[in-house]
Parts: sequence; C-alpha cells; structure tokens
Amino acid sequence: TVLDKYERYTYIYKLISKKATGSPKQLASKLGVCERTIYRLIKELKVYGYEIEFCYLSNSYILSSNDDNLNLGK
Repeated sequence: TVLDKYERYTYIYKLISKKATGSPKQLASKLGVCERTIYRLIKELKVYGYEIEFCYLSNSYILSSNDDNLNLGK
C-alpha cells in the first residue's frame, strides 16, 4: 500500500541519515524484502531528488547533499 511504501521510505531515510543502512543485503533483511527491492526503493528516492550514494568506507548509503527532511510530496 501507499502507506507501507511511505513508511519504508521514512525508515530507509532515517537509516541513511545516521549512516546505518549497512549493505543492500543487510538493509533488505532489516526491511524484510529482497535486495532488488532495496535497489528499487533507493532509485525511487533519487527520482524524488535525494542525492544518495553507497559509501564503502561506512558500509552504508549516505546523503551526498544536506537533505534535512524527507519530502515526498505528501
């Protein structure tokens, strides 16, 4: 559902903000989805304008800009 998707975005965004997503496989496990879903969700967040990249040093997705709040047009 739309709410579930928004909750997923919110949870992912919070983890990204804390640099605590872990690898895509680990993040998928945290969300109870497949790894491919993680790639799709990250891609969708990028479509919304979030500059997200994976940092191998911190083993986490990170924001490459200062996006302070999650704004998905709600």
